[in-house]
Amino acid sequence: MSKNTIFFRVDGDDGSSVGLGHLNRIIKIFFQIKKKYKSKFNYAFISKNYMTGIKFLKDKIKTEPKIIYYRQLNKLQIKEEDIFIIDTLGIEKKLSQILKQNKVKKVLSFDETKPSRINSGVIINGIFFAKKKLKKINKIKVYQGSKFIVLDEKFSIRKINKNQKLFNKILVTSGGSDKKKMMFRVIKKILNFKECKNIISIVGSGVDKKNPLFKLKNKKIRFIKRAANIKSLLNQCSIAICSGGTVMFESIASGLKPFVIQTYTNQKYAIDYFNKKKAIIKIAKIDNKNCEDILYRKLNQYDFNKNDHLINRNNKLVDGKGLLRVTNIIYKFIN
Repeated sequence: MSKNTIFFRVDGDDGSSVGLGHLNRIIKIFFQIKKKYKSKFNYAFISKNYMTGIKFLKDKIKTEPKIIYYRQLNKLQIKEEDIFIIDTLGIEKKLSQILKQNKVKKVLSFDETKPSRINSGVIINGIFFAKKKLKKINKIKVYQGSKFIVLDEKFSIRKINKNQKLFNKILVTSGGSDKKKMMFRVIKKILNFKECKNIISIVGSGVDKKNPLFKLKNKKIRFIKRAANIKSLLNQCSIAICSGGTVMFESIASGLKPFVIQTYTNQKYAIDYFNKKKAIIKIAKIDNKNCEDILYRKLNQYDFNKNDHLINRNNKLVDGKGLLRVTNIIYKFIN
């Protein structure tokens, strides 16, 4: 009897449409599943042909992953007992129809915006809940709230550096990609800020080599590519300036109150939620031509001789244990 397959439906790109956040989350979950079940299942990734995302996937998985391009979906051989894990901000109508035709019952979706397209299974909304909380749905288990935000396991250890010197180091990152040149605009501006001593710029794998960021020549700036331990870097800093994606959550989990710039529309609700909870400092949309000027003014409003403003020592909104909670849900779901 042939093994059942766990299909991961996810996309990642250079920041033109979806960025790399969803893909990064699924890869973390894939490794947890593979560690527990080893070769009990076959594994396959269904993805659109975004080359940045495909390269990112291959680099992270190392052993050649089975990749099925979304355009080949109609040719996909699916068994009723197969498992689908979806991370596309809403299951597509085409995939929904195929799963229903093949009577697939085990469907798990992250930040699902179209629950009516799923007959049965599990929805885990660790981010989308900030826009809309789902009510009980027949035959679907729903888990929602910030405690289901998936971060690296390192963030489950809540150790904050009590000796952080304010403005000694600033961390700046736009996440996995930087299509809108956020880092260049931010760093160029804050270099003029007198309290700015050192800048750590985390450069994601989806950042184009031609990005003007790399033309910034200043001894204060340290570029880090393929950062292996973002938790450690955040612990070295008192200020984090980031987009509204994964690094925003990582900053909160590290005890910081990050300055956040919205780079994608789907980040709006999480930014608004955490801003209302006073866990972040909301700046503006990256499309605002005065975005960096707004950031500069916000920085000037703070007394950087006092820790209380920018260090969230007791903030437990994102405790870093989301990966553990989510994988436990998935293990029960699979079995």
